[in-house]
Amino acid sequence: MIYKLEFFIDTFVVNILNFGGGAFVGTAYMLGSLLAFDQVLVLPNGFSEKKSFFDYATQAGVSFDELEFRCDEVIGSMPSRVSSGLDDCVSKTFSVAQGISGGSLLAWSVLGEVPLAHLTKSVLEFDARIYFNFKKSDIKDFFSAAPLAVSNLAFGVAESLFSFASSGSNGDFSAYLFRNFSKLLFDSARSIKNDLPSGIFSGDGLEQYVCELSKKHDKLSVNFSDFEAAKKHLIIIAERLNYVRRVKEQGLHESEVYFGINPYTDVSVSKAIRASCSLPFILKPAQWYDAVLKKNFQLVDGGASKTIGFRKINELYPNSKVWVLFNPIVPHESSVSNVFDLAEQVLRKMIYNRKCVVWDRLEEDIKAKTLLFGSDSEFRKSLFAWPDMKEALWHGYWHGLESIRKRYDEFSAKLLSANLDLVPKNLIDKYIVRNNQRKQVYGC
Repeated sequence: MIYKLEFFIDTFVVNILNFGGGAFVGTAYMLGSLLAFDQVLVLPNGFSEKKSFFDYATQAGVSFDELEFRCDEVIGSMPSRVSSGLDDCVSKTFSVAQGISGGSLLAWSVLGEVPLAHLTKSVLEFDARIYFNFKKSDIKDFFSAAPLAVSNLAFGVAESLFSFASSGSNGDFSAYLFRNFSKLLFDSARSIKNDLPSGIFSGDGLEQYVCELSKKHDKLSVNFSDFEAAKKHLIIIAERLNYVRRVKEQGLHESEVYFGINPYTDVSVSKAIRASCSLPFILKPAQWYDAVLKKNFQLVDGGASKTIGFRKINELYPNSKVWVLFNPIVPHESSVSNVFDLAEQVLRKMIYNRKCVVWDRLEEDIKAKTLLFGSDSEFRKSLFAWPDMKEALWHGYWHGLESIRKRYDEFSAKLLSANLDLVPKNLIDKYIVRNNQRKQVYGC
């Protein structure tokens, strides 16, 4: 199936949304920023004051602590135009969306015109067991090699003790035991590694969740072709784990796959999202046969190779008017105090530094039409702490409004090239004052 890109580009003003990865908390944070952007985005000369999801929660008497349990009450207090998505602006003015990892769910949902109120509900009510979908077979696979490892180590330690005692050596027993135990440990690991699975969870729960979610919304299809028929373009990036282009080989050294771009349009959206969200060690890699390269591949989280995918998409849409980039992974600027924070800070640095390298070398014409939404560097919740998704949603919304206010002139000028605009600055000030007061009440 080939996209009729020439017709698409010539007929429509192409605006592009880019959602980076960010695990549970990062995905919620991006949605919060998207809510802020939608609240202030308007067609020229067509603005009106819009309430946020948090405004309606206050109106319905739902506190922050109760928010994830009383979403239906909040949505029930909204006018039908709001709850049905008729007043949502982003989904009606952006025709291309690309997502990586958790961002793929947002890209799919926005292009599928899921009302933002219901998308917010799905994040607030998200059950992490969808991702951590334990099956008996997963437990069996992961722990089947444990008895063998324990018995090997026990036997090896006993043998080392017996050998040292029999030798009559007067040497350093601790050094002797350390050397032998280290060898036994690595030998045991080598002996059982082929019996261990490639991840803890199967990933089937996430794929099933996407399929079930698509049934709840008419335009939320699991087929890339349906988006094409609606003159939209959904792009999801995953990484081929077992593929490499040698440095000496000619051409681009790409190992990622862009689902939704020809010739990779015949896979289901649910499979593409599952692949792009396959965090190594946690989810087993998705198995996929590449009909172009005629080889079976293991696919993992798209963030393993790509931060955004600017140039590939720009090749398809060189005349696009505006890009909006949501990338929530920013390193903290305060010191870390434990090994877990250190590990996550290193991960954040690796991803963020790669994004900076890409941005520094990016063509000026792409920079000139890109709106960047990052995150508050001192929002210190772990990306993987799913119980903190509600706080991340709120912080993303609040920080999104602050970012738009600080860069109002820049954002407004870029949006005008796409026949879009922002509400007056004094209205954004009003939103911020209202939410600063709410921030004190929420206590986060």
